[in-house]
Amino acid sequence: MVLDPLTGESWDEVVRSEVRIRDLGDDEIEAYVATGEPLDKAGGYAIQGEAATMVEGIVGCYSNVVGLPICASVRLLELAEVFDPEQMPFVSAHTPGNAAHP
Repeated sequence: MVLDPLTGESWDEVVRSEVRIRDLGDDEIEAYVATGEPLDKAGGYAIQGEAATMVEGIVGCYSNVVGLPICASVRLLELAEVFDPEQMPFVSAHTPGNAAHP
């Protein structure tokens, strides 16, 4: 969500991502927990860390799984006129829904 504190106007978007984890044995789960990596993660794993070997597939936005859906964030910042796509044309050219994106 992007909120304009001066006007109260807000922009938001829901981003859904699905991660498929392969079947794990008890020994694998215990070994992963013993690394300490999952202990401070909202979903109990870090896709960009040691858990990457457990991931069979992703449907959706990888950066959303890591923690921040970058494409959606850029879109919202553009809608709020906080982000100027002219300053970074390579970003706006790849942002779905942007006029530069077919």
